[in-house]
Amino acid sequence: SGCISDTITPGGMDDIGRQLDIPVSHEVELGGHTKPVLALAVDAAGGRVLSGGLDNVVKIWDFGGMDRHHRSFREIEPEDGYAPVALSFSPSGDRFISATGSVQPVIFDRDGSQLLKFVRGDMYLADAQYTKGHTHPLSGADWHPMEKETVLTGAADGTLRIWDLNGPTALEGRLICKTTMKLKSARGTRIPVTACIYDPDAMCLAAGTQDGSVQIWGTSGLKQRPDAVARLGGGMDVTGVSFAPSGRLIAARGMDDTVRLWDVRKLGKEPLWTQTGLQNFYQTSNAAFSPDSKVVCVGTSV
Repeated sequence: SGCISDTITPGGMDDIGRQLDIPVSHEVELGGHTKPVLALAVDAAGGRVLSGGLDNVVKIWDFGGMDRHHRSFREIEPEDGYAPVALSFSPSGDRFISATGSVQPVIFDRDGSQLLKFVRGDMYLADAQYTKGHTHPLSGADWHPMEKETVLTGAADGTLRIWDLNGPTALEGRLICKTTMKLKSARGTRIPVTACIYDPDAMCLAAGTQDGSVQIWGTSGLKQRPDAVARLGGGMDVTGVSFAPSGRLIAARGMDDTVRLWDVRKLGKEPLWTQTGLQNFYQTSNAAFSPDSKVVCVGTSV
């Protein structure tokens, strides 16, 4: 992985870490997955971690109760035969959402017991606006940062969906979607969603797409069309989108081995900054901001 900033002077990773005050002096390896890890989540208190891998397993780690062997205290398989692609804790950390390669997100309590499963959409309805749930594999999920009963999901069916966890249910108690937004390419055709996230203040939400665009909606009076769109160029998948804690910047990780940074208020213009040569082999590769929004950390595939 690499840490990127315009303010560092040449030197090794240890020197860079010291200059930027990055907490890299101590580390513990959390092992146990048999295949690459695709998704991570940390609760707001910083005491509990989720990891999901291509082995189809989500491991739940508790730092407070961990012994010197550093093992997870529980592992679950959210959906038989499908790998987790996104994990997100509720604001209080009492629950988490898991999105896998299936079409149905699932809500668990913090110890991994299933609480709620979302409805499967009707794939034979031509207009995704009228389906009650996703019809194609999931690609993202994020819990509303302030509303404990609201979550966001995205999928290859070209939709973003907002769900009220206290909303109406279908047969077998499956939750029905509250709001649907259909994503379109520059030519007006449907495009799969590849990532989705709320900004820290929930003033807007963002989605990455398969054609290399980042699309943003304001959350007040959601419309069918996005309020702003940026395009990576080259038509390569956006594999991750991340807002800075300040809410003023957004980073997009691309399958074209790049990370790009935009001012959220000027998303339609050229990015503020682009870094190339960051190898990316996985559809969930992402980027993360430091708490002061001054540093971006990017994982690579080698």
